[in-house]
This record gives sequence, C-alpha cells and structure tokens, in this order.
Amino acid sequence: TRQLYVYDRETGSTSLVIAPREGSGEEKSFSKEEALRRERARIMSTGVTEYSWAKNACRLLVPMDGALFVQDGVAEGSADSFRRLFDPDAFPEVGTGPLLDAK
Repeated sequence: TRQLYVYDRETGSTSLVIAPREGSGEEKSFSKEEALRRERARIMSTGVTEYSWAKNACRLLVPMDGALFVQDGVAEGSADSFRRLFDPDAFPEVGTGPLLDAK
C-alpha cells in the first residue's frame, strides 16, 4: 500500500502526509468496475497511487478507494483536514471511474 510523504529541503526531514485508512484499498474490496478500470490502467499498487495539487489553493486532491479526498496543505497538523470531498455512494447515478480523477 502506497503512502505519500513530504520532504523538507531546509531541515532534511521527511514526514508522512497521507496514508490509507486501515483495511482500505484492498483489492478484494474493489467493485468489478473499479477492478477493471485499474486493470486497464495497469495500476497494480493500492493506497495513494496518484495525487494532484489544486491550481489556485494549497490543497492536495487524492482519488482513493473510489472516492475523491482533499487535504489542506502538507504542513504538520494538516492531516486533520484530510476529508472525503466526493462520495460516489451518495450519488449512485454518477458511478465511478474517470469522474473521480484528481486531474
């Protein structure tokens, strides 16, 4: 399971920014559609496999577990702001896939 870290060039320290929740991102929990999408895209890893910075804000967008998450910055304590931005289960008519791409 992949995690996202930040490296501070001034201090030389590395710290964890985002880690998947315990038990999330396991291949057996993927829907058939998500499993097929991951296979077509040749994504073999789980966890944080991609992310994107918001253009006009210090926010990190992370698609994970079929949902889209957002975090305000990467400074110490910013992990408290990690939250689900879009829950596909709340909108079954939208579905999953490219709509949840962070880019």
